[in-house]
Amino acid sequence: MLVAIVLFLAAVETGTRAVVQKASRIEYRVDAEYSMAKALHRAPDAKHLLVVGNSLLLFDVQFDSLRAALSPRWVPTRLVLEQTNFLDWYYGLRQLLATGASPDAVALVLAPDQLVNSQIRGDYSVYRLMGTRDALDASRELHVHPTIAARYLLSSVSAAYGLRSEYRKVLLGRLIPDMEKLTPRIAHEDRTVLADSEVYNRAYERLTRLKALLDAQNTKLVFVLPPVTSMDRWNQIVRRAGEDARVPVVMAFDRTSFSAGDYRSDGYHMNEGGALRFTSRLVPPLRSALTYDLPRVGRTDDK
Repeated sequence: MLVAIVLFLAAVETGTRAVVQKASRIEYRVDAEYSMAKALHRAPDAKHLLVVGNSLLLFDVQFDSLRAALSPRWVPTRLVLEQTNFLDWYYGLRQLLATGASPDAVALVLAPDQLVNSQIRGDYSVYRLMGTRDALDASRELHVHPTIAARYLLSSVSAAYGLRSEYRKVLLGRLIPDMEKLTPRIAHEDRTVLADSEVYNRAYERLTRLKALLDAQNTKLVFVLPPVTSMDRWNQIVRRAGEDARVPVVMAFDRTSFSAGDYRSDGYHMNEGGALRFTSRLVPPLRSALTYDLPRVGRTDDK
């Protein structure tokens, strides 16, 4: 009986990795992008830029245009994992560097609330981005219940367990073709509510922390704000925190840069035309941020 159980679990795990991931267009894309990111190594003829983020990167940046504009000096590679936040990427980048990836620079694309909140996507991002050590450290930092910590630990080594919630999404997508359009209308969005001073403190601490991680690998950090104009005040706070932490913060827009016609029906992600316009605005400051270091300044408090 024990042998049968082990064989069954092994078959489920193998089937998940070999079949289920390839049945989902999103999973296939994530798997391919992660493999490319993991293979990044320093080269004498070009510099490698790893651009990571969530759906704001996927929809707001026309990546082929960005790649063409930055070449041949920089060779950008994208890694998108939807619904992720800072802690997903802090531990994810730590694991990626530990496995041997060595990009010359990393550009992290997140909205201000995604930078300062204390959440991760859960089992899925643990499986996709983290190792066992990262899962344990993330559990301690988030002060999760031991049951959830055990879930994260199992997700870090098992595709069948870490991807189980994605099975349901794939199945629903096949049964209800318009599910992708329906989900934003029924999903509850948990917005982080913080005082401005706390936004500054968290942004400063997290940018400093990620910079230290990348500095140890001689990798430059750039933080890119996507065009979420409704968070203008927090955008400015994050810019100031970045200056104090000596992390370039690229904000290639202001409140009047784009109109409602540049966004999708959700009013949050850009449509194709808006993405092209934002990308053209993004290239010059991003190129400058990759080239120059900020001068050292003292930390400021938000008043």
